Amino acid sequence: MVNGTLGRKLKGTILIAGGILLATPFPVPLPFNNTMPAIGVLIACIGELEEDGLMVYISIIWLSITALLFAGYYFSLWFFGKEAMTFLN
Repeated sequence: MVNGTLGRKLKGTILIAGGILLATPFPVPLPFNNTMPAIGVLIACIGELEEDGLMVYISIIWLSITALLFAGYYFSLWFFGKEAMTFLN
């Protein structure tokens, strides 16, 4: 799974998703803004070095949780608007 063509495409997708999450701008400081996607990329790199498919799947789950966290953050900013901005500052 990790060594074939599908594995290379999967790991490339993981690194691209992690890079996009790392580059996402936030209007206010968010704790663990860059740490959570970086941990996902780190786990994917460890999976690449060890040729371990489980670590690759763990990185997919980790980046999915991170994307959900970011989506929830942006949804709260959209839903609460100015009140959320004044609360977070």
